[in-house]
Amino acid sequence: KTGDESALNYLPGDHLGVCPSNNPEQVDAILKSVVSNVDVDTPLVVETKQRDEAGQPVDIWIEEQRFPDWCSIRYALTHYLDITSPPTPQMIALMLKQASPGEEKERLEILAKGSSDYEDWKYEKFPTLAEFFDEFKSLEVPVSFLFTQLPILQPRFYSISSCPKLNPGEVHLTVAVVTYTTHVDTTHHGLCSTWLNEQSTDAAVPCFVRKAPGFHMPSDMTAPVYMIGPGTGIAPFRSFWQHRHFLRHSLLQSQSVSSVSSEDGRSKSVSSPSSSPNASWGHMKLFFGCRFDNIDNIYKAEIADYLLNGTLDKVFFAFSRDSNHPKQYVQDKLEAPSEAQQLLHDICEEGGHIFVCGDVSMADRVRRTVQGILETYAAMSTDEAGDFISQMKATGHYHEDIFGVTLKTKEVTDQKRAAAKRIWKMLQAPRRSRTSVAMVQRVVPARVSRTQPRLKPPTRNPGYGATRSMRPPKRISQTSKKVTPPSPRGSTGLGATEEEEDMEEI
Repeated sequence: KTGDESALNYLPGDHLGVCPSNNPEQVDAILKSVVSNVDVDTPLVVETKQRDEAGQPVDIWIEEQRFPDWCSIRYALTHYLDITSPPTPQMIALMLKQASPGEEKERLEILAKGSSDYEDWKYEKFPTLAEFFDEFKSLEVPVSFLFTQLPILQPRFYSISSCPKLNPGEVHLTVAVVTYTTHVDTTHHGLCSTWLNEQSTDAAVPCFVRKAPGFHMPSDMTAPVYMIGPGTGIAPFRSFWQHRHFLRHSLLQSQSVSSVSSEDGRSKSVSSPSSSPNASWGHMKLFFGCRFDNIDNIYKAEIADYLLNGTLDKVFFAFSRDSNHPKQYVQDKLEAPSEAQQLLHDICEEGGHIFVCGDVSMADRVRRTVQGILETYAAMSTDEAGDFISQMKATGHYHEDIFGVTLKTKEVTDQKRAAAKRIWKMLQAPRRSRTSVAMVQRVVPARVSRTQPRLKPPTRNPGYGATRSMRPPKRISQTSKKVTPPSPRGSTGLGATEEEEDMEEI
């Protein structure tokens, strides 16, 4: 439930940024692994030492607005700081000074270089901060270091799967609860999906709407619409077919009764022709893929209803692991001759729109399938077909909502590791030396005279990066799930959070 917050107004195709909290058990494990040089439950502030014009430090300290007032280290680790991403080489280098001499310090020195050894370690273990401290037990990191140096916890974005006209005061998400095993057999849980799954129905959920104007339905209701997505990639398409149903139903209601004069001078009702419902609508087709028909065909019953009432014209299911069906993916359904020729007609002659939602590898395969259709049935060369798709994107007829990360770990891990190693080699090339000035910071008790308010979940800024606003939070409920965006400002930029939340195999 949105509580009718105007900041949570959205259109079909928009995203909801959810601001999760970290697992309290992981927070406790971290606090047990560090040196408590300050009280972890005392409100603190970060101050930065200033420098004069010559760059020399002066005894002037300015408070940094990294967190809201009355934020303790425990609260920051729970709500504001990223403790699930592997420490970056830069952060490891900063912690090196706190390591005892020996094999562990030598290993940390290797990882701090950010070489291929680091990349192998990272993708083999993908350690959380608690697991990192458990591996390197000789580290004696002061807890205040975490307060100033850890990167800010980033929001997770999900495609909204509801239509506000059909579900006023509500916002729906379609989320796969993620659990995966690393290469060293450690079980990890997706931060946001697991956190959402553990919330009670009346819990407050910090969130905000991120507009996605490039993924909205066409304003021309006569244009054909192709919706292609596996797994939770179906989310925005549910908002699409609900929106189409609402528009059709509203139009039918306005046309169903018209007033005419009868012989006795009184008005009477006249129904619209039965042929009118689909007369002015471009057809809407859904291509949906999942593993098993009876397990993760998540909106099967709802899809059947919308097929029956004529909102959806055709639906194609592709099952990749179901023994009762041939192994197929969404692009296989798309390139069937009859559908391929119809697609060609719709995008070339009828101004049709193609919407693709899912992970990056699936989206690439769909694009190559559409390109192949153009080559086969429109006699285009590879370059011409590629240019045609680029033109469709430029004119707003080919839309993609792509997840940045997928859980097909073997394929993506190998690709990322290879890319990281190439980058590392490039960084080893000779460069002009540069000088830098280290920032001096300290953590001190918050000097606030007013009564301490009840701590609330922080409010994240919907913008990119680590900035958080200090605006009052917006909250949303889960059947009363209230949404509140949290927001500290500033980050060391030491690593970005990867979104692993709702990725599905093609």
